[in-house]
Amino acid sequence: MRLLGRMMAVVVVAAPMVGGMPSVGVADQQRFTAKQYENVKNARVAYRNGNYAEAVRLYRPIAERSGYFSINAQINLGYIYETGGIGVPKDNVEAVKWYRMAAEGGSATGQMFLGKLYDGGRGVAADTAEATKWYLKAAKQGHPEAQTSLAFKYYLVGREVFSTY
Repeated sequence: MRLLGRMMAVVVVAAPMVGGMPSVGVADQQRFTAKQYENVKNARVAYRNGNYAEAVRLYRPIAERSGYFSINAQINLGYIYETGGIGVPKDNVEAVKWYRMAAEGGSATGQMFLGKLYDGGRGVAADTAEATKWYLKAAKQGHPEAQTSLAFKYYLVGREVFSTY
């Protein structure tokens, strides 16, 4: 448990540097047990090893909570469902659900991915204005891919998309 405290302290210091990720508060540290933290690590290993079904099983309970690890788990679940893989079929509706949770939690990465799904009409009806809204939120936090997407939107669609923002 002592080692967990040190590891969490490193996350607390590093968390504000991660674009769009909220910092981990004392309450978040207390809510995550050593077993849950171990599940975060195991989910990452399962994903890297191509065991997507196991990664989903481990990420889901983490993603349903609040805090730094939860937002990362939400993004990772969104990505797994968006791309599909061994043991997990591609499901853009499910990807939208997890990206939206991360985006509404303030994650620039979640906002950018949600914007891309709205842009392409994957898992949701195509909606240029909604895509632009999410790209803009992420871009304001310094997300480079969202900034690029906004530039292309401006070039391809024009000023009318931005008139409401």
